[in-house]
Amino acid sequence: LVFCEMEGENTELAAFRQAWLRELQDQPSASDAGQHGGTSGTSSLEEAISLHLAGVHLEEQGQLSEATAFYRRAAKLVPDIDMRYARRHRSQQASAPGPEPAAASRAPVDDDGTEEGIVQTDHIEPRGAVTGLHISELPTDVILRIMGFLVGRDLDMHHLLNAALVCRAFYTAVHSETTWRRLCLRIWGPTPSSAPWDTWLEMGRRRPRVLFHGAYISKVAYVRRGEQNMTQVYRPCTIVEYYRLLRLFPDGTLMTLLSPEAPALCIGKLLDVETATKAGALFGTWTAEGDQVVVQFTRHSASQTLHFTMTLRLAAAGQRTNARLKWLGFTYIDETSPDTIQTFELNDHHRPFIFSRVRRYALPTAPAPAAPVLAAPAAGVKVSAH
Repeated sequence: LVFCEMEGENTELAAFRQAWLRELQDQPSASDAGQHGGTSGTSSLEEAISLHLAGVHLEEQGQLSEATAFYRRAAKLVPDIDMRYARRHRSQQASAPGPEPAAASRAPVDDDGTEEGIVQTDHIEPRGAVTGLHISELPTDVILRIMGFLVGRDLDMHHLLNAALVCRAFYTAVHSETTWRRLCLRIWGPTPSSAPWDTWLEMGRRRPRVLFHGAYISKVAYVRRGEQNMTQVYRPCTIVEYYRLLRLFPDGTLMTLLSPEAPALCIGKLLDVETATKAGALFGTWTAEGDQVVVQFTRHSASQTLHFTMTLRLAAAGQRTNARLKWLGFTYIDETSPDTIQTFELNDHHRPFIFSRVRRYALPTAPAPAAPVLAAPAAGVKVSAH
């Protein structure tokens, strides 16, 4: 009886095992599922690229509304279709140099001649009822134009970088090559290419440039020893502290001010020409070559006229690029002896300038008057230390 019961249990166990093996064989394997998924993804990508190319063709013909509909359909299949299309287009050009491809297979080109991917805005959904045209209905070139207006005449990138935090479409527009090419042309003038940097975005971030949306501030502090008294018991010492403010303008002019007040109290004195003149500020010019900045200004008094020249070098202050100006040289020429250049000895008193952003400077103000640029000293000029 016991043997019969064990034989019955083994039979049931064997039947269960066979049924379980049949179920496993009927289910698709993970590799097969991956292959089917990859095929589906590839077909979706190809379909999205076809829709994207149709939109490019319609946009080149001026049919922006019809092109936007194709761009949306492509973005629903592959959200980053614009970037994938741009990468594939560049790889095809690099692998097969020769005549230019047909117009329908080229990436759209803006009016500046920059190849640019399309900024997809289909995922920007309005909240509530919309009475007018929603921003998602705008063409790509209009959105890129709007991003250009976020940078004022002082070339402050603060508002532009904040716009990149709004949504994915704005992030793409802010970091596009078209936006940064226009900014680089505004900062450095006509530039044939972004070389030696790979992209215009990298050039705008890494190339040394002067900042205009604030002031460079240097604190001067030193100890001045007085004369000993008659008893020669003690000798008085005086701690001297003041600030040197330097505001540069895009047109090559500048304002500079020496003040014993804290920067928060005197920074507003460089707001415009009239306010700076009343505060006793000096005006001059500046030039830049690479990471070196040469500042020149003149100080007039009843007895003499001095022409100062400061040579500085742009550097980073922490994580802020171009926010520090290091001293390289400081000289002046007295008009009473124009053939002699007096040189200041640079020491610990000459601390570097640190840039501080000033929101008030973003308001419309009159530019500083241009001062005459000093000519380079002729051969045989004497140089003396001061």
